[in-house]
Amino acid sequence: MYRMRNFIIVTILVLFAVINIVNAEDIRNAKWGMTVEEVVEAEDAQSEVVESQFGTSVECWVSLLGKQAQLEYDFSDDNLLISARYLVRLYGDFYPEVYAQKIRTILIKKYGNINKSGYWIVEKRTSILLDSETNEVGGIVVIYYRSLAAYPMPEDESDKL
Repeated sequence: MYRMRNFIIVTILVLFAVINIVNAEDIRNAKWGMTVEEVVEAEDAQSEVVESQFGTSVECWVSLLGKQAQLEYDFSDDNLLISARYLVRLYGDFYPEVYAQKIRTILIKKYGNINKSGYWIVEKRTSILLDSETNEVGGIVVIYYRSLAAYPMPEDESDKL
């Protein structure tokens, strides 16, 4: 009876783990392959569908570590989600490198160390790249998220952290 109870508990824990992996989001509340309409519905913030020469995107403003960030979701020609990015514009005395280091610390805590090309690889589904740049008025910090199915990395890079 004791073994049966342990077996049931372990089975339930494994099922919850599998459900969490299957239902895990790739960025915020969105998963790669969602349609434009599904991303708009999943995004709690006010979002806007934008058509440009580069294709369709969904844009909204969100808070990221106390700063306003523009979040852009990008779609394939089939209107399926393939990438996204946070853009944080910083003005005045706030240094982009300091802000980027705070984000880097959180990403390392959540996903581990980056690979030798500077990417985090998450569940062999997503690559994440953090970039920052200083300019005459402040700077910009960008976090790029890409579907590895749409943007595969060289094999020697995709599984190394």
